[in-house]
Amino acid sequence: MIDVEPVSTSDWPSVAKLVRLYLDYCTKVENVPIVDNKNTACSVRRDPVNRLLPVVSGVKTMHSGEETSDSPWFHGSISREETNRLLTHKPDGTFLIRESTNYPGDFTLCIAFNGKVEHYRIFHQNNMLTCDHEGFFESLQLLVAHYMRGADGLCHKLVEALLVDDGDRRRLTKLNESNWIVRKEHLQLLDVIGHGEFGDVMGGLFKGKKVAVKVMKRGNHVIESLLQEASMMMTLKHQNLVELLGVVLNDGTDVYLVTEFMPNGSLLDYVRSRGRQMVTQSQQLNFAFDICCGMVYLEKKNLVHRDLAARNILLSEDMVAKVADFGLAKSVDSIDAEDANCKFPIKWTAPEALCHNKFTGKSDVWSFGILLWEIYSFGRVPYPRIPVQEVVRYIKNGYRMEPPEGCPSDIAELMSQTWTIKAECRPNFQQILKALQLMLQNNNNSLNSIQRGMNSLNSSRAESFKSYVEEEDSSNGNPSLNLISGEQEVTTPCENVILYFPFSDSRQGLIGNVHCTILRLIFLPATEMNNQRSYFRTQRIFSNSNFETALLNVYRLEHSCNADPKKFRHLVNFLSFADDIHTLKVYCKDFRVFSFDLHFSNQCKNFVNCLLQYSFPMSLENLPCFHLRHPTNWKRKLKKCSFDCREDWQCELQRCGTGGGHSWRITQINESNRLIRSYSCCFVVPSSWYDNMIETSVSNWKERRVPFWCWSHLNGSSLVRSSSMTMDTEVTRKQWLLFEAAVGESHAKKKQPVVIDVSLSVRDVANAYDALRKICSIDNSTEFWAIDSRWYSEVESTGWLCLVQKCLSQVHCCVETISTLGNSVILREKLNQDGCCVIASLVQICCDPFYRTIDGFEMLIRKEWLAFSHPFASRLHGLTSSGRSDEELAPFFLLFLDCVFQLLVQYPTDFQFTEHYLIAMWDLSLTGLVVSFSTNCLRDRIDYYHFDDHTDYWTEFYHDDYRQFFKNSCYLFAKSRLAENYSSSLSAGCSSADILSPSPSPSSLSSASLSSSTLLPESQPFVLNFWQTAFLRWSAPAQVANGGDVQLTLHVNSVNAHLLKLLQEKIRLEIGANTTTCPDSTSGTFLSTTSNNDKAGSDSSLSCADLSNLRITSAFPFTYETLPIPDYLYILPIRQQPKASRPTSKQQQQ
Repeated sequence: MIDVEPVSTSDWPSVAKLVRLYLDYCTKVENVPIVDNKNTACSVRRDPVNRLLPVVSGVKTMHSGEETSDSPWFHGSISREETNRLLTHKPDGTFLIRESTNYPGDFTLCIAFNGKVEHYRIFHQNNMLTCDHEGFFESLQLLVAHYMRGADGLCHKLVEALLVDDGDRRRLTKLNESNWIVRKEHLQLLDVIGHGEFGDVMGGLFKGKKVAVKVMKRGNHVIESLLQEASMMMTLKHQNLVELLGVVLNDGTDVYLVTEFMPNGSLLDYVRSRGRQMVTQSQQLNFAFDICCGMVYLEKKNLVHRDLAARNILLSEDMVAKVADFGLAKSVDSIDAEDANCKFPIKWTAPEALCHNKFTGKSDVWSFGILLWEIYSFGRVPYPRIPVQEVVRYIKNGYRMEPPEGCPSDIAELMSQTWTIKAECRPNFQQILKALQLMLQNNNNSLNSIQRGMNSLNSSRAESFKSYVEEEDSSNGNPSLNLISGEQEVTTPCENVILYFPFSDSRQGLIGNVHCTILRLIFLPATEMNNQRSYFRTQRIFSNSNFETALLNVYRLEHSCNADPKKFRHLVNFLSFADDIHTLKVYCKDFRVFSFDLHFSNQCKNFVNCLLQYSFPMSLENLPCFHLRHPTNWKRKLKKCSFDCREDWQCELQRCGTGGGHSWRITQINESNRLIRSYSCCFVVPSSWYDNMIETSVSNWKERRVPFWCWSHLNGSSLVRSSSMTMDTEVTRKQWLLFEAAVGESHAKKKQPVVIDVSLSVRDVANAYDALRKICSIDNSTEFWAIDSRWYSEVESTGWLCLVQKCLSQVHCCVETISTLGNSVILREKLNQDGCCVIASLVQICCDPFYRTIDGFEMLIRKEWLAFSHPFASRLHGLTSSGRSDEELAPFFLLFLDCVFQLLVQYPTDFQFTEHYLIAMWDLSLTGLVVSFSTNCLRDRIDYYHFDDHTDYWTEFYHDDYRQFFKNSCYLFAKSRLAENYSSSLSAGCSSADILSPSPSPSSLSSASLSSSTLLPESQPFVLNFWQTAFLRWSAPAQVANGGDVQLTLHVNSVNAHLLKLLQEKIRLEIGANTTTCPDSTSGTFLSTTSNNDKAGSDSSLSCADLSNLRITSAFPFTYETLPIPDYLYILPIRQQPKASRPTSKQQQQ
C-alpha cells in the first residue's frame, strides 16, 4: 500500500490512479521501486502546464551529478563532433545523452536517423526535465523510458542505447589501482612550452625535477585518447622512448600526462633552426639510429606507432633522440574498423593504411623513410608542392620523392627501400638498424682518419692565437672572411653575385661572393676598391657596413623572378627546386637596403633559404649570442652594475639619498626568480609593503609583475612603476589602495602619489615604425624624388613623431609632478614592460644629471630595461618563449632613443654623450652580439647562456676612433663644470688628467644637485626634430658634401682641444713637482681625436689629421656619397647623368 500525501480529495486522484499514472512513465520491464517495509511514500504534484504527476520518494532521479554516470547511455561531456562520429551510420533510433556544450547544466539527446544525427536539447525547468516544453519528467531515466515507448514529436523513438565504452572505465580503474597517479599539489606548473590540438604542453616541477606536462581538458573526446596513451606508455620502458612519470586526474576536470622533460625540443625544430652547416651528417645518422632503436623495441612488442614523424621525436639534453606522442599507438591485434575514422597524417602514412586501414610494423617503416627525408632535408614538409589530397594518387602512380640535396647515397637507398609499395617487401626495423649500424661504423672510421691527419698537421706548426677583434690590414688582394670565435658559415657561398649600389637604379655595382654565417651576411668584392684604404671604420667586428650586416638586422626579404625582374614579392617561405630567383632585396631594421643580383649564381636557392632561416630564428636558443665566444680581454676591472644583487640596489638607494631604509627597502622575495620570472632577484618596494603582502597579492597583478621603486628626488618624492591588476574586483581594488598608501607612507611629507597611466600600445609603435621604415628604406632615385616632393606630409603620416610627442608630454607632466609639486608618481601600464620603460627612463634623465653621462645612461638601461625585463627579443626580433610572433615586433627602444635625441637638441650642453652614441646603442641592439639585448628577461639569459658574459662593455664593440664621436665636447665647458672640477681637484693635488676628466662620479651627482639641473622637455610639434642622422644616414641623395652637424662637431672639438691643451699647461705650472704625472697631450681625455690604441698594423684606424683624406658628408661616418655624382666602380653600362641637380627638402634641413 502506498501512502498518499494528505490533500483534498476533490483535487487529487486515488492511489490506484497514481500508481497507474506512474506506470505510464515506466517501461513494462522495469519494476516500480516501492519498498513496503520502509514506507516509501508516493505523492503527486502539478507540472508547469498544470498536469498531475506522481512523485515517488523511493525512486532515484537523475537531474545531474554523480548518479548520472551510472547510466550506460550517458556519455558525459563529449563534443558534438565526437557524437556525430559515434552515431553516424548507426541504425535509426540509436541514441545517447550527453552534457550540453552550449548550455551548461542542460543535457542533449542525440538520435541516429537516416544516416545523420539529430540533437535535442533537454531543458531544466522548475526542477523538471523536458525536450519540448510539453512532456515534463522528474529524471532522465523517466524521459528515456517515455521516448522508448514512442517518438512523441522526436524524429524517431528511442530504440537502442549506444553504450559508453567500458574500455575507458577499465583504463581509469587500472590507473587508479596503479602507482602512476600523481596528486596535483605535488606538481608545480611553469610556462607553456608547446601547443597541441587538444591541449597545451607546459613545463613543470615534480619531485624537484623538471618535467613536461601534457594538459588536456576533459570533454572534447580527448579523455579516451589520453587514457589510451597513458595505458600504452605505462607498459613501455626504453632509452629511446619518452618516459611516462605519472598521470593527474584532477577532480574530473583536467587530465595531465607527466613525462620526462626534453630540453632541446623536437627534432623538426632542431634541424630547421640550425640548418645544413650546424647539423652534421654524423648527427643526422645518430638521430636516425636512436629513432630506429626505439622502433625496434615497439616492433618486438607488436605495437604500431602510426604517427612517426620528426615533430614527434624529442631531443634530450645530451642530444639523444626519443620517440614521443603515443596517442595513436596501438597493438597490431587491437586495430579494428572503427580506427578508420581516426585522423592520420596523410603525407607520413603508408598507402595500405590510408586505403585499407591496414596498420602493421611495415607501415611504420614507410613513415620512418619519410622521417629520414625530413632529417636530411632539414625539416622541409614532405611531398613539396603536392596537395595533401593528391598524395595517395601520386604514390599509386609510382611517384617517390627525390633524395634531399646532399643526402648520402646509402641513406637515399634506404629511403627507397622503405617506400616499396608492397608492405611485405619493405625491410623491418631490425634490418634497418643493422644497416644504420654499418653506416655509423664507416662514418666513425672516416672521422678518425680525418682527425689523425689534422693532428699530424697541427703538430708540425706552432700553436697561435689571434683575437677576433684584432685590427688587421685587409687591403691585400685576396680578401677573406675574418670570423669571430664560434662563428661559422651555414651554407656554401653564393658566387658571381652582383651587389648593386643604392640609388644606381641597378646599373652600378660590384661582382663578388656572398657569405652567410650564423651572425651576419657578408659580401666580398672580387676586386679591391680604390678607396678602401680611406674607409672610416666604426665597428670592430663588422668591417664595412656597405658590405655586411647582422642577420638579426634583417627586417624583410623580397625577391623577383627571371620572368619579371622588376616585380618584387615578399619572401616568406623557402624556395623549392622549381622556383627561380633573379634579384634579392634585403631590407634592414636600421633602414639599409641591399640589392643582390643572383641570376648568374648556381647556389642561390640554398643560400637564400639559409638566409631566410637564420634571419628569422624560431626560438631564443638559436640566437647567435648564445653560440659565439667573446674574448676575455674585454673584461674590465670594474664590474658593471647589473641590479641583480642586493649591493647594486643598496648603492642606488644611497645615491638617491634614501639609503637609510626608513622609506624604501630591498626585498629578496624573488630569489632564484621563484616568484616572478621576469624580475631581478632583488628589487625595491615601500618599507610598509611587507613580503607576505607581496606574496599574497602577486597573482592579482598582470603577469605577476608587482610594483617596484625606480628613483627618488631630493624633496622626498619618488618614481614607481606598476602593472595593472588582472581584474577589477573589490579585492584587487583594496590591494591597490594598500599599495598606494604604502607609497604615500614612503614619502618624506606623507603625500599621496599621483597615478599616471601609460598608453603606448605595441600595435601603435609597430605600425609607426613600419611606416617610418617604408619612407626611409629607399634605394632608387625615382622613389626618393617622389617622396621628397611630399616629405613633410609623409613624415607626419607615419605617426612616429606623434608617439615621440606623446612620450615627451607625459614626461613633462611627471617631471613637474615630482620636482615642482613634490608628489610621488606611479607609472601604470598593462604589463609594465614597454611604455613604462620609456617614460620612467626619460623622467630620470630629466631629473638626474648622472643619467646624462655615458656611465649613468648605461646604468639606467640596465636598471629600467634589463633588470625588469623589457622583452628585447620580442620587440626587436619577434621571438617569444613559445616561438616566433612577428606581431610582437615593436622597437620601443628606438622610440626611447629618439626621445633622448629630442632632449639633446633642446639641451645641447647638458649631456655628456652625442647622437652618435645613441645610434651606436641602437645598432648594437640589432647585431645579436649582446646577450642583454637578445633575451626577454634575466631568466632567459641564465637558462640559455652558460658562459661568462663579456658583452656588458657595450662601447667596446666600436672602434676607438669612432668612440671619439660619442662624447659631447661642450659638456665639460657648460655651466661651470670645468671650473668646479678644476678648483676642487687642484686643491687635492690631482693630475691634469683627473682634473679634466669628463666623467663625474655618481656620488658627485647626488640628489643634492637636482634642483638646479632639472630639464623640462618641450613637446610642441614645431619643437620636434626628425632624427635625420639615424633614419636617413644610408640615403645618399639626402646628404650634402662638407656640411651638416658633423662639420660643426669637428670644428667645435678642434677648438675645445686647443683650450684644454692651454689648461694643461696652466695646471703643469700650478702643480709644479707633479708635472711628471701629467700627460703631454689630450690623448687621455675625451676630447682627444687621436687614438693610440690599435694603431699598429691598421690603416683603417684613422686620426683626426687623416680625416682630410676622407670625403665628409652630412651622414659621416656612415655614408660618403652624395648624388648625382657617385664615386663608384662601374661594372655595367652607366646611365646618362642628369645635367643639374636640385637640393632636396632633406638637404635644405641641413
